[in-house]
Amino acid sequence: MLATRPPPKKLIDHVKEKYGHLDVLFVNAGIAKRNPSGQVEEEQFDQLFNVNVKGPFFLLKHSVPIMADGGSINLRNTKGKGDEK
Repeated sequence: MLATRPPPKKLIDHVKEKYGHLDVLFVNAGIAKRNPSGQVEEEQFDQLFNVNVKGPFFLLKHSVPIMADGGSINLRNTKGKGDEK
């Protein structure tokens, strides 16, 4: 899960050490739970926020400094059909 393993900074540090820079970054993360707002528990909210917002945000934050000139970042938030459980 992008939000927790491996931490985004550790992942990008590894890429920088091994390759020196990024040419392309494709961030595709997203989950959804189908509960009415009044039934969402804090643990569920934290999971949704960590996967859909926090993970991609910090991956981007640590990726931008090592992007090659003319590099490309593609950011999408999607969910799979099985994520509705």
